[in-house]
Amino acid sequence: MNLKKILTIICLSALSLAAAGGPDISAGVSRKTISMDESVRFSIRVSDAKNVSTPVLGEMDGFRIMMGPSQSSNISIINGVKTSSQEFIYELQPLKTGKLTIGEAQITVDGSKYYTRKISIDVSEAKISSKDSPSTTEAGGEIFLELSPSATNAFLGEQIFLTITLYYKDVNLGNAEQPVLQVDGFDVQNVGTYQQDRQRYRNQIYNYIRFQKLLIPWKSGKQTLNSSMMISVNMPISSRSRSRDPFDDPFSLFQRYRTVDKNIVAEPLSINVSELPSQGGQKNFKGAIGLFDLKAEITPKKVKEGEPVTLKATLAGIGNIDQAVLEMGTTNAAGFTTYDPVVEKKTSVADGVLKGFKNYSQMWVPLSTDVKEIPALTFCYFDVNKKDYQTLTVGPFPLEVERSAQSQAVTVSEAIAPVRSSSSPIKILSQDIFGIKLQHGGDDLSAPIDLKLALALLVLPLLLFFFCAFIAYRRTKTEDPGFKRKAQAAGKAEAALRKARRLKGDPKAKKEFLTLLNSALTEYAADTLNVPAASVDAAFIKENVSDEKLAREYSEFTQELEMARFSGLAESTGDNDGLLAKAHKILKDLRRELK
Repeated sequence: MNLKKILTIICLSALSLAAAGGPDISAGVSRKTISMDESVRFSIRVSDAKNVSTPVLGEMDGFRIMMGPSQSSNISIINGVKTSSQEFIYELQPLKTGKLTIGEAQITVDGSKYYTRKISIDVSEAKISSKDSPSTTEAGGEIFLELSPSATNAFLGEQIFLTITLYYKDVNLGNAEQPVLQVDGFDVQNVGTYQQDRQRYRNQIYNYIRFQKLLIPWKSGKQTLNSSMMISVNMPISSRSRSRDPFDDPFSLFQRYRTVDKNIVAEPLSINVSELPSQGGQKNFKGAIGLFDLKAEITPKKVKEGEPVTLKATLAGIGNIDQAVLEMGTTNAAGFTTYDPVVEKKTSVADGVLKGFKNYSQMWVPLSTDVKEIPALTFCYFDVNKKDYQTLTVGPFPLEVERSAQSQAVTVSEAIAPVRSSSSPIKILSQDIFGIKLQHGGDDLSAPIDLKLALALLVLPLLLFFFCAFIAYRRTKTEDPGFKRKAQAAGKAEAALRKARRLKGDPKAKKEFLTLLNSALTEYAADTLNVPAASVDAAFIKENVSDEKLAREYSEFTQELEMARFSGLAESTGDNDGLLAKAHKILKDLRRELK
């Protein structure tokens, strides 16, 4: 499996975690490794859609359809949220050995066409049944437990997908407990819930109960896996051993059963675990094993001294993502003040592999204009396909730092005292204080005052004062950068979404389309609250909005957009109309919340 396929899987996984911005379509198989005498179940699931057509299957390389499509529907309501899904199921039989491919299937959902991804399945020769096979016929049929690993040779830390299957035929199975797996030198993780169905196996049709586990070896050498499972079988009681009581079914009209408990033991399985080769000069290796990819970027790329820059990185891949550690720099970085990164991790198990990604967000603050770049990021891992160490490097990241206004040097001039001539006498040029002369006149003091004129003289100064105050307030606000940003925030965001709408039909502009959606939401929040755009992330939104659902939708949606841009596979991210509609909805909710 090459790196591009890995990233496709991870992108699809990230999309499935996002809130519903359109139909969620997925395809999968019951097993990735089968033999010629087995069949495999292929299913296509569509969630949150109204009108769904029957899929048109693509090329079947070495498979024939034994059964299907059978269709099932499911509706659930959790915390008042209604979700629905439809599933189309096919039973496929291999016609040859080797790596066979199930081609892209086409399905029409709500008037739009979608395509599932291709799925590869490894088909081996038919298994030969022997007398030593752990089966029993005491209950009138067959029961046996089988262990099927994804690999029997692995390196320390390399994941192994183990399937434990209980097959039974012509047996009235009453109850089955979880299988007991005895291992030494492995970390064991349960995967999902058990599966119960019917399958063609060894050229016969068996019922089965299947459990799946993820094993990660931590001890080298030949390791043995043992497994057993307690079951209850309903066995018929013969007429000879029935009760002699004449009132207890005297005419033998009903078949009676007794319950028998049995412990079914699987044939032991051996796995060879090898030490990792010598690291040589790989000093940065921290234990990551699998297949990984690294993407990173900084925002903004031009700042002033003391303004923050956000370094965002995504480490994605298949392997022990929990143990994968990306070094994000320290407080000793020359010319910077750095802060501890915020790390968000998501993992899932699908198609027999553990995959996931870690999102890193770290703030760097440049201290001087001498800073020209943020150092490169490096990540070292052991490639299980190439069986060698690989080092990923991203960066360095060019940065333009301008001198801030606060750091400008202040020039202080020496004060010059005024020179006075002592010989110049002080002259009084004019007298400005005079005595008050009262003039008495009878008619002037007793003259009546015009009431309207008096009111006008009182009100007009007040009106003039308030008018001047309003003009001053508007002028102050107009000159205030924060007020300007807030006033223009909605217009900028709508303009970005309008531009994104014009680009949605251009496959070559998909990355720009995703960037516009992300910047519309991020910059709206930054402009409204007058903060740097680099400081707006999911945690910031959660702190500044009261609607928890909106905070969750913002986090999942921006994460979906970033994952698509970072992976380099933006063209595979699905429905543009749905993404655009989701961006409009979140912007509308942000305008309601951020005042």
